[in-house]
Amino acid sequence: MRHPFLPLAVLVFATALARGETPVPPATPDPATIRELQRSVSRALGSYNSVDIQGMRREFSQKAPGLTDDGAFRRLFFRYYLEDLGRAKSMRFLKENSNLDPDRAMLVYEGAFDHWPRVKVSANFTREDGAPKLVQLRFEKIETEN
Repeated sequence: MRHPFLPLAVLVFATALARGETPVPPATPDPATIRELQRSVSRALGSYNSVDIQGMRREFSQKAPGLTDDGAFRRLFFRYYLEDLGRAKSMRFLKENSNLDPDRAMLVYEGAFDHWPRVKVSANFTREDGAPKLVQLRFEKIETEN
């Protein structure tokens, strides 16, 4: 999939080079911010494994699309993901696939679940009242060869 802002980013970068300017590299993410984001994912997965709707809801932004009430959390996480994949058994952080922007971060993991050996877990964040809040937590099966 092509990113809609890629042509603009290339144009800005090329314009800066044409003027002899040195583009500013992206800031190195603060390790404390990364830990804060990872703790949120860990708490959300702990609530998922425990079938704790209120625990899940505490980690999510109140503006998370499609997750407006307990029923929405129950349907998505416990009737869809949990029934299909089972509980998360282990997670490995994939820093190279993650976007560590403190305001719009996306952390990517590869996890092992009870019913599926390899699952891509993507956690998208926003900042709400100064704290990171999930706007999406997505689990995708990674097809494996038998």
